[in-house]
Amino acid sequence: MNPITTVLTGGEVQRTTLSLMGPMTRESFSGFNADKLFLAATGVSAEKGLSTTSMIESEVKQAMINASKEVVLVAHSEKLDKTFYHTFVKWDKISTFITDSGADRSLLKKIEEYGVNVIVAN
Repeated sequence: MNPITTVLTGGEVQRTTLSLMGPMTRESFSGFNADKLFLAATGVSAEKGLSTTSMIESEVKQAMINASKEVVLVAHSEKLDKTFYHTFVKWDKISTFITDSGADRSLLKKIEEYGVNVIVAN
């Protein structure tokens, strides 16, 4: 079994999410090759993809996606069928979507049509 390596990027700490953001953060991903990325989104739309309220956050998420072999979206059902300021990725880059049992089944079917493996956690 391979050990898990944890890497922290540079950048500005966002007080509300305690995440690192900004150009320094985005640039730090340019040389990485991650096997798997667990990703969150502010909004999840079957038609528009994944969105957020911040362009800076979108750019960092795009850099993380580009550095990863597999992308797993983890989102609470309350985020479904919502679109915010900027779409940072479409469904063709997402391999798996994990959500809770409150998710609308017809919406999940639409997402599965993009080839995404949908997992509903209890």
